[in-house]
Amino acid sequence: SQNIQPQANPNPRPSQNIHSHAARHACPHYQQIGCLSDVLEKACMPDEALDFTSRTAHESVWMCCCPRPYEACSLGERDAACDTAMRKFLGPVEGSNDRERVQAAIQSARAALVESVETCVRGFAPGSPLARCGADVGLARSIDRPALFCETVTWQWEELGDGDPAEFVANKCPIPAGDRPAGATADVRKQQRLAVAQIPEL
Repeated sequence: SQNIQPQANPNPRPSQNIHSHAARHACPHYQQIGCLSDVLEKACMPDEALDFTSRTAHESVWMCCCPRPYEACSLGERDAACDTAMRKFLGPVEGSNDRERVQAAIQSARAALVESVETCVRGFAPGSPLARCGADVGLARSIDRPALFCETVTWQWEELGDGDPAEFVANKCPIPAGDRPAGATADVRKQQRLAVAQIPEL
């Protein structure tokens, strides 16, 4: 099997379904973990094609390894630990139409980053159990595990400027403090793709 079974997080969950802003940002792979959760949400949308598994696609999952995910970067700027996890787990499913296999691969790559550094273990939900798509288990939210869902929508809010406050409230996710990106600041990270010289090898 291509997918690992991540170890359980030894740290208890906070009372709300997400660790603090400081705890999450202390993780050196904060951006990459958030991006992989964002891609997992895309993989849970039945009308969303799985083109993002391709290294040459717009908003490719491979762009998660850039310092500012979805904003193209040079090979030298990429997160090395992220690339290692991507090659191991996402490489085998590049171009796949097997939605469940892609979802599992994304979560395995995310788990590898969470488990790679103690500050990430303390800042993010563990990789197991594997999350399921909310629609597959009768839930309105995109991802069934509350912690992963809250982490996903929080990263989208803080980094991409996306999100609906009502969705946060309905799912017991704290609404992030402070202003969120808007206009050109947010749009610069959307609909980009890697140039030929920026595409990592498998």
